[in-house]
Amino acid sequence: MRRFSKTFTMKKPTVVEIAKQAGVSTTLVSFVVNNNEKHLARMNPDTVKRVRKVAADLGYHRNELFAAARRGRSRFIALIARDVTVEYYARVLDHIMGATDQFDYALKLVTLREPEQILGAVTRIQEYRICGGIFLGVRNDISTLFWKQLGDSPFPSMLINCDPAGVKQGVLVEVDDVSAMRQAIAYLKELGHNNIVYAGPSNNEHAHIVRRKAFQQACEEAGIVISSSIRLPWDIEDPQTELVNVLKQKDRPTAIIAYSDPAALTVRQVVTTLGLRIPSDISLVGFDDISYAKRLTPPLTTFQQELNVIKDQYIPEYIGSIERGEQLSRRVKRVIPVQLVKRESTAPPP
Repeated sequence: MRRFSKTFTMKKPTVVEIAKQAGVSTTLVSFVVNNNEKHLARMNPDTVKRVRKVAADLGYHRNELFAAARRGRSRFIALIARDVTVEYYARVLDHIMGATDQFDYALKLVTLREPEQILGAVTRIQEYRICGGIFLGVRNDISTLFWKQLGDSPFPSMLINCDPAGVKQGVLVEVDDVSAMRQAIAYLKELGHNNIVYAGPSNNEHAHIVRRKAFQQACEEAGIVISSSIRLPWDIEDPQTELVNVLKQKDRPTAIIAYSDPAALTVRQVVTTLGLRIPSDISLVGFDDISYAKRLTPPLTTFQQELNVIKDQYIPEYIGSIERGEQLSRRVKRVIPVQLVKRESTAPPP
């Protein structure tokens, strides 16, 4: 039995074909498919719409790298993230993608978790002629080394829960931790708690540093006499010795505010292992209101973040600055609002 093999290649549609089917000039098609705003503003909207439809029907895709080489930058934005598998970061990413898609920009994911990844990250950014970067939860030490490696290259950036120190071209977007901690402390004090602990990761986390400081400030404002912070390592296999020792004390805290919902789950595990109960022995507050928070037993008191402000306001503002070639003001405070969600993991102290 004879076997025949044949390789089929799909012919890429050209600007000439689009122009022929749309009944316009190739120059006009070029302006449309390359989003030339200066010329688009003078064109008939119906004509632009027709050209785009013909291009889409033919399966035309612009060669972004070729276009980038011509104008010196692409329509790629680097998403420089520590870990997008964490639910909170995945939700933030969803809002970022919603905004970048709307403005016809593509995201290039660059993982930046360890120092040895920095050189590769900078190389990819330069190779793709990426026009800017959105940093998501990158550690302080990694961020510092990245900017040192990048040098003085123009790279307008938006930092979400990252340290802005040493970033000349970046603006910060951060959670409204001051409001969050005031809400949490006021609620716990109303329940009768006066011995409250904050549990979070190492000092190398910008968001944790800010949140812990906001916790201490809120306690002072509310007149909470006994308040402290304990280190809570990320590793789920870690014995959490510091937390265990605090909970074994005679005057152990009656309430714990965790840095995040996964951190609250770690606290919950340690509390249960020690034979204590939530909330009858210890009240527990998380942060982020991720999917399982309300499914725990008891359901977790936590904070909802209004992440839609990223898609509706901050990313469009950032992309607009790239288009204009202007830097955003670093003096403007860009915050993600929060709201306390009260559930059964909090109650009056024993």
